[in-house]
This record gives sequence, structure tokens and C-alpha cells, in this order.
Amino acid sequence: MKLLFFFFLLGLTLAAQTLTRIFDSPLFYKNSTPLNNVFSGGHNNPEFQFIDVTGDGKKELFLLDSDGSVSYYVNEGTVSSPDYHLYAIPFQGIEFKDWFFFTDIDNDGDQDYFTGRGDNYIRFYRNTGSAAAPLFTKEIDTLRDLNGEPVFSESACNPVFTDVDADGDYDLISGNSSGSLSFIENTGSALNFQFTFRTTQWLNIIIIGGGSPSGLNDNRHGASSIDFADIDNDGDKDMIWGDFFSTSLYYLENNGTAASPSYFVKHSFYPSNSDSLITSGFNMPRFTDFDGDGDFDLIVSVLYDPSVPQSLIYYRNAGTPAVPDFRKVTEDYFSTVDFGIQSAPVFCDIDGDGDYDLFTGSANNPNGSIHYFENTGSRFSPLFQYRTDTFAGITGELTIVPSFADVDSDGDYDLVTGRFDGKLMFYRNTGTAQNPSFPAGQFLTETGNTDIDAGLYSRPFLFDYDSDGDIDIICGAFNGRFTLYRNDAGNFTSPFTKDITYFQNLDVGDNSSPFLFNLTGDEKPELITGNRAGSVLVFSNTGTVINPVWTPQPFNLPGGFAGSELSPWISDFDGDTDPDFIFGNYRGGLIFFRNDEILSAAEDFTVPEKFSVSAYPNPFNPGTKISFSLRESAGVRYFITNINGERIFQSDYMFMSNGTHTLPVDFAKLNAPSGIYIFTLTTGKATAQSKLVYIK
Repeated sequence: MKLLFFFFLLGLTLAAQTLTRIFDSPLFYKNSTPLNNVFSGGHNNPEFQFIDVTGDGKKELFLLDSDGSVSYYVNEGTVSSPDYHLYAIPFQGIEFKDWFFFTDIDNDGDQDYFTGRGDNYIRFYRNTGSAAAPLFTKEIDTLRDLNGEPVFSESACNPVFTDVDADGDYDLISGNSSGSLSFIENTGSALNFQFTFRTTQWLNIIIIGGGSPSGLNDNRHGASSIDFADIDNDGDKDMIWGDFFSTSLYYLENNGTAASPSYFVKHSFYPSNSDSLITSGFNMPRFTDFDGDGDFDLIVSVLYDPSVPQSLIYYRNAGTPAVPDFRKVTEDYFSTVDFGIQSAPVFCDIDGDGDYDLFTGSANNPNGSIHYFENTGSRFSPLFQYRTDTFAGITGELTIVPSFADVDSDGDYDLVTGRFDGKLMFYRNTGTAQNPSFPAGQFLTETGNTDIDAGLYSRPFLFDYDSDGDIDIICGAFNGRFTLYRNDAGNFTSPFTKDITYFQNLDVGDNSSPFLFNLTGDEKPELITGNRAGSVLVFSNTGTVINPVWTPQPFNLPGGFAGSELSPWISDFDGDTDPDFIFGNYRGGLIFFRNDEILSAAEDFTVPEKFSVSAYPNPFNPGTKISFSLRESAGVRYFITNINGERIFQSDYMFMSNGTHTLPVDFAKLNAPSGIYIFTLTTGKATAQSKLVYIK
């Protein structure tokens, strides 16, 4: 029986685990092209800004995703050839809410910071450090105008601080859902800002959107995202405008002056060439000299639909500063691991080659699907190649969440999927361990032969909770609760027994995503789950396996909020004997936390002092069975080395009860030549070895 979980008997408290977020390892490829920043977590509807906040002459990139997570990219290339890599945000105490904008508001040579508050008001952080070593200190919780009234900026819009009247200081231009712009003038100075509200109908500009390439216009107006730049190099600032109901961009040319601007809509689809932007709508534009050639390039994100394939759309200016010609370079500048929305990762050796391949469920309209990365590397040096976005042709209405296990003990992995409607679908593998085949699935049933209904957005986890030799199902759902479906009949074609009491009505909010794993080595796995709020919750069982008592334990991911709807998978991904953590999330990517707490697997456990191992048959071709006995329960691990001492296989840690055990070993799967090998079994305090002779 194959179970897709791995026990690491570390004998440590949850709080003792040292987790480090990893952004760009191991290697992932799609269509033979390497992906970048693979553990970014994905990006959905990012609001963004390129800005040099560290004073090194190269612009950093900040992104605020729709789930409230913030990403900080550093240019490790050059000004003319940027190469952006994701880092943990080094600035403490800074908050991002609704929108954000960096600008040197006090003209002291470093970047200060404005952001929303969640209620259409504005916070201000002054940089009390320097250009090279910024320190952002919250100075104003509610920005107020000269009359003491709160400065209002609609949270759905992206405002801009820019000098629109050529008086040397930065004013605030903010969009309104009515299609107009508010003008809040800086009536202070470049050194000491003071804002004065002027109008909600600045220059009588109004954008009524809804246009499409076919020429249809349904006369709607909504939130906006704007930016200003002197696009035609005539000494005044032009404007570009993304409207909530527009699938493209509006270009408003300034035919006035820098001090007295006057705008007219020159283009309602922009760029005005064969590369004109067309998306699902509500586009956010930013002008920046991306390639350091002295003119403005155009970068765009899509704010309307979280499942769009675009991340940042990059248009390079192939023209001149005075006559720009924006040409699309890529619709997905990041090229990261991103499955759309609501990713749910599973690792499984689907092709029987001894390493873990990656699957992830996803959500999409009308159908979610299972994405598949094949591991063409090795167990602890993986190299993932993207194979398909619809594994085995399996889809589910809106969402799908996979879980694998060998439910029929035939040596290959079978599949159960959770669905948006709460039902569970079972796909038996009628192929082999090396060449799986999944014909049409069938709905799993519960007592009374009714289809299982675990609640909207069901998330199954396959697990033999009572160690009776068959696979049970633990299921999370949108309601934040957990349901155990006991496999009392011992097969997946008979009805399961629904048990809503096993998890004692635990409620973690919305979107529970269960994973059972022995983090502390007490022979009883903990329950680890994410939720919609982005928390990771851990519950230890202080009762028994059959009569559990679930007790919450402290557990915090480093670095603060990593994203909403975290979906955990836990295993030793780097071969250092401790559990690492990978999460799917609402943004549709993957987040990796490496566990740097390297401890003995047997620490704090009673293990047998002596034991022996034997192999039969021996010599053999292609497989043999290793037998051994344990006087007491223990955590065990085994290795196979050649006569040169080179390790050709390394197992995960496994918890085994006292008594006699048998481990099958198949050398055909190891692609090993004929020869003499050493099998080593260790409990951490005791080790036994046996010589193996493999003859092809």
C-alpha cells in the first residue's frame, strides 16, 4: 500500500522548527524554457510600481496582489538588462492596503510612501532613513487637507502623486467610480507638503468606458488606474488611463502646457498599433524606462479577472522619446509557476522512477483542471518539466483538488478528486506504476448509497487514519470544517461511513485544507491546515488515534502574510531528514518553506539497541525482500549503496511498530547494473546492514 505522506520522527516541538522561505530552487521548465522565481506563489491582479528605493540606480519592483500579499523584486541585472528576483521585503512595519505609491514627497533625495487604509482614506510613511538605507516610519494614519478634512481616494482606484501644475511639488490625482478625477493640490512646498482639496471633476475629464474592439460601447464608467508621463517629449505630461469597463487603455494627450494642462482622448485603444492591448478588462498601466535607453516603456497588469494568464505585460518603446511605438515583448514577464487561482499541490511518484512528480489542482471558469510537472531529475535534486494542464483529461466544474494513494494495493497510485459541488470522484489506475491510466471516474458514496457531499469546494486527503490497512478520506471544505469518511468495507466501491465527530467540530474559518503528518514524533499525526485568511493552523492529538482530542498548537510562518487559502503539502524535499513545507494558495502558485532544523530522527524516542536484517532471495533479479524485527516502535530509514560507497537510493523516514517487517526492494526501478550492494537500515541509535547481490 502506498500512502502519500512521510513521517519524520524529529522529536522536536513545533516552535523549534526553523523555516526559511525559498524563492527560486529547484528548477522548473515549461516548453524547455526555465521558469523564474518559481516559488513566488503566483500573481493575481497585481498593482505595481517600479521605483529605486535603495539608491543603487536600479529600480526595485513592488507588487500588491488581490489577496493582499506583497512581493518585492530586486534587479540583479543592469539598468539596460534587468533581471528581477524575488526577495523577502526588508522594510519593517510598512503596510500595503488597497493601493500604494512611492514618491519623494519632501524632496530630501529618498522615497517616501503612501497607501490606502481599507476605508478610502490614506496613510503616509516618511522615509526617516536615507536613499541607500530606507526606514519607513508611519507618520500620518489619516492624511488630511488644509481644512483638517480626511483626504479621500477611492480604494478601487490607483491614484498618482505627480506635479500637474509645474510648481515643483507633487499633487494627488485620484480616480472616481463616476469616471472623473479628483484633484488634491499640494499647496505646501516641495519640502513640506500640505494638500488642499480642489475638485472631484478635474478639468471636466470623464471617461465612459465599456468599449471593445468591435466598436460596441455600453456607456459604463467605473474605477480607474492612471499614470502620467511626457510621452511625446514636448515638455508636458500626458496621461494613460485604465478603466474598469475597458478592455484596453485610453491615451489622453496634453495639448495644454505643463502648468496649465488640457487633455483630450487621442486613442481609446492603446498602443495604437497592431499590438494594441486587449484583455478581459480593467488594466493598470505604468510608464517606466524598463531597458535604460532613455525613453518610456509601458508595463500593464490586469486587475479585472484573477484567472487571466497575464502577469505583467511588457511593451518596449521601439520608437523615440518624441514618437513612441510600443511593441509587445511578452504577456507574462514573470514566467513563474502559476496555475491560475486556488492551487492545491500534491507530490506523487506517478511514473515509478523513484522521485516525486508534482500535481496541483486549480480553479477556472468553467472548469478547473489538474496540472502536471514530471520530475526528470532525482528525489533530492529534482528538475520539474511541465507536461500538461489537464492531467488524464480530468477536469471539474470550477475547481478540482487531487489526492493520490494506492487504494487497491496493486502497486500503483489511484486518484480521488474533490469538486466544487462537494462530491468526491474516484479514478482507479488501470495501468501500471510506470504507465498509469485513469479511465472514467465514479462518484464515491456514503452510507445509504448516496453520493458523498463534503460541502462546497471539497478538499480530500487520503490517509489510513486507524492503521487498519485501508485508505480513509479526510475532507476539508469551504465551511472550514473537517469530515472523516471511514473505509469500513476495505474498498472504494462500497459506501464510506461518514464521521463528523472525529474532528470535534473544528472550524478554521473558510476553506479548510487538511494534511495529516507526524511533526512531533509521538506516533500520532498532527492535523495541519490552511484557511482562507492565510493562516496555517496545527492541531496535535492529545487523545488516542481512535478517540482523538485535537489541541491547537502555536505555529507561525516567517515573513508574515504569505497569501490566502493556503493548501499545505509536507515532505522532506531536500534530503536533510526534516519536514519542509510547500503551500498552494489563492494566487495559484507555490510557496516553499525549507526546514533548517536538522535533528536526529530518533531524538527523544526509545529505539531498539540491536536488530538485524536479512534478504531473500539473494542473489536476485530484479527484486528481493528485506526482513527485520523491532523490539520496540521506532523511526527507521534505509539506504542502498554500491561497493564504492555511492548512495543509489535513500528512503524517507517511516514510523514502524514493534514486530517483524518486510520491505520490498526492486532494483529494476533503480536502473542499477549487476553487482554487489549494501543495504543499511538505521533507527538513529542502531544500524544493521546486509550484502545484496543483484544479477541481471
